[in-house]
Amino acid sequence: MLRYRILCLSLLACATYTLCQEYKTVTTCSGPVKGIVEYRGNKKVYNFRGIPYAKPPIGDLRFRKPEPIGSWGNELDATHYGAPCVQMQEYWNVLIGGNVSEDCLYLNIYVPNNISMTNKMAVMVWIHGGGYTLGEGAVYDGSNFAIKGDVIIVTFNYRLGIFGFLNTNDKESPGNFGLWDQNMLFQWVKSNIEAFGGNPSAITIFGESAGGMSVSYHTLIPYNKGLFQRAIVQSGTAFSSPVLTASKNKDFMNFINGKLNCTSPTQFNTSEFVQCLKRKSFTELHSVGSEYEYSVTDTHQTLLIAPSIDGDLITADPGVLLSDKNSYTYNFFRSLDYMAGTTDGEASHFLTFFSYLDSIGVIHVNLTEGISKEFLCETFSQDMAKSYFNNSPKAAKALCDKYSYHGNEDKLVQQGILVADMSTDLFFIGPTVKTLKVHEDKNTERKTYHYFFSRAIPLMLGGIAPWFTKAGHATELAFLFGGSVFNLNLTTEESLLGDRMIEYWSNFAKTG
Repeated sequence: MLRYRILCLSLLACATYTLCQEYKTVTTCSGPVKGIVEYRGNKKVYNFRGIPYAKPPIGDLRFRKPEPIGSWGNELDATHYGAPCVQMQEYWNVLIGGNVSEDCLYLNIYVPNNISMTNKMAVMVWIHGGGYTLGEGAVYDGSNFAIKGDVIIVTFNYRLGIFGFLNTNDKESPGNFGLWDQNMLFQWVKSNIEAFGGNPSAITIFGESAGGMSVSYHTLIPYNKGLFQRAIVQSGTAFSSPVLTASKNKDFMNFINGKLNCTSPTQFNTSEFVQCLKRKSFTELHSVGSEYEYSVTDTHQTLLIAPSIDGDLITADPGVLLSDKNSYTYNFFRSLDYMAGTTDGEASHFLTFFSYLDSIGVIHVNLTEGISKEFLCETFSQDMAKSYFNNSPKAAKALCDKYSYHGNEDKLVQQGILVADMSTDLFFIGPTVKTLKVHEDKNTERKTYHYFFSRAIPLMLGGIAPWFTKAGHATELAFLFGGSVFNLNLTTEESLLGDRMIEYWSNFAKTG
């Protein structure tokens, strides 16, 4: 059932014109939802904001899987965005206004042109990035994408940081709650999107950075069978960052317990630990979790708050999951149309990290001048081998040889470019190609696509070397969702490139 209303508000008592706000109400399985109608030029888009898709994960539901929202009975006002989830970085709280909350499991829907249950439009569900510790769906206005792609766009929030990924290695807090939230969102969309004119059998999930990694994980989780048919993985796969193991989870628990004194460190009791955390305010947990957010492991960052092996949603390392060609996981992964890719300068945030390390005296690298071969071979390649190649001297030497500059001109600059390429290759391009190869190997049923993005724009990332002119991490988002994502004004040419990308992405969602 669809209902339509127009509310006209007089600007002044004696005004000769009125400002009319149009509303649209649709009826979902949970009850009626009222959204607003907006115009972009002569095009119409329906916005439904702040729709709850799960019960608030507060009180006893903290550190538990999400529960279905159920019915709300009366008409739900979906004209305002829901609160963002608690963020693990203070600057993001300031950026988005600071009104974060544990009651944050909300979604937003953007429908172009008209709403009719006979439309059967393709649906694209966006998973935001942010290292599993920051971000929100509302940052990504899907209106332009929906109009130009003629698809329905869904954005949403999911639990972050300690609230989304605390794993005690047992039933007390089995972890991966952020991923379970995403799965619950998929279920809600599957059950309700037809009311908005969407096709529940033509759903594509897509995301960038931690959002891309999330998409990649979901293509390896058989729980998701039937909830989506296609996937687009941008700048990060399940192979990009090691899935956390029991020992890493234990390190996290010990750190938190050392700060909050919840249980005896010598006779650690996970039940006491979790019950203690449930009694803490979210601001206390936010403060302690923030201290653990990233580790400075020599010259690189390692995600410490992230998906982990829980024996349920993620049963093993992704490499193991895809190694058995007869497994259900392998066959589910290859039953999906799949597109993945990267920018050519994903290492932009690594350079920012180098700048930070230099500022606190951990390393001495003048990024204005470039990076030396000595830093590459004596420090960086050694650190990479230690962290990712079992401390292999052969790997360290191979990285040094592969990414050393042997020319005579602009040595520091050219060497800096190669060091950045090494990070891009190791954490992004390599894992992406590895994933795509598994998907396309003798796969005659589904399509496999690889994109490569190289249009640079001046992102405000801070600390970037002046010689680094490639498309940095997340650059493509300005083209897909508009320059407002980064407070940029795109040129006419850049806007046309954005239109072309939306065409490619939406065509993939419609037809594969």
